[in-house]
Amino acid sequence: MARALACVNLFLSVGVEKFAATMLQDAKPIGKRVTLYEHFGNNEVLRSIPSLVNRNWTFAESLILRPVCSHLIQLDDCDLESIERLRPFAFSIVETSSGNYQVWLALPAETNKDERDQIRSQLFKVLEGIDKSASGAMRWPGSINHKADRNSFCVRIVEGNLGRFVTPAELDAAGLFTPLATTGQVSRQSVQHHQFPGGHLQWPDYERCLREAPIKGDGLPDRSKADNSWCILALGRGWSETAVESKLCELSEKARVRADYARLTVTYAASIVARSEGIGSVFAGALQPLRSGNHEHVRA
Repeated sequence: MARALACVNLFLSVGVEKFAATMLQDAKPIGKRVTLYEHFGNNEVLRSIPSLVNRNWTFAESLILRPVCSHLIQLDDCDLESIERLRPFAFSIVETSSGNYQVWLALPAETNKDERDQIRSQLFKVLEGIDKSASGAMRWPGSINHKADRNSFCVRIVEGNLGRFVTPAELDAAGLFTPLATTGQVSRQSVQHHQFPGGHLQWPDYERCLREAPIKGDGLPDRSKADNSWCILALGRGWSETAVESKLCELSEKARVRADYARLTVTYAASIVARSEGIGSVFAGALQPLRSGNHEHVRA
């Protein structure tokens, strides 16, 4: 159960707000396997995981969850060489059956599906053996993989890094994209889509943060949550706190009319960014009892 909840928290830490859960009986013919299909929000999935895992162990129904979002990349059937190359950028590495690994990357939260697919295509050109047909669904850590040839393997987290987002520029600098002059499919500007051509930092999309903010009881978006999200993104891209505070006063109505609002919001966002940068090592330590030697196997 600890593994299952830890994995949920990993996905929540990179902005996932909804999951599609499937229970299936692997031994049945295709089309007759699914015994449950349901969407869960963040709080719902945390409440439901215990019963789903218990059902998995009791009734031999595999538990599969798919994060519903456009900014995550699932890399399935990774070999050890690919894992080592991707490790610094992954928020989660999972062993779904003995020797079979998935690596998950979180692009900036505002990444759309087309941008995500371009980046994933570039990774496929460099990383050999990756399953290009992976659907974005995963047999969940803490559950039993009930496929006939998997020997009742208990899916496990090999490594977790809470809140680890990666930019296309980082992947490109690490040699994980094919040479752009050769492929011609992704321009240098699109790969470094958080920067302008001159190398200057780019502000996050404030209107998108506002659109994606929770809706309050009066039917309007929660501007405070939107402002928090925007500041976290801006600080994460390298803008200084002073610059973010000044820009927020231009964009946010609340920042313009309320004294100290911008400063307090930026201070809070800075604490979140700092916590995300430092929490990975703490989380890795918490997972150590769950690894049971798998970490060393991956690093071999």
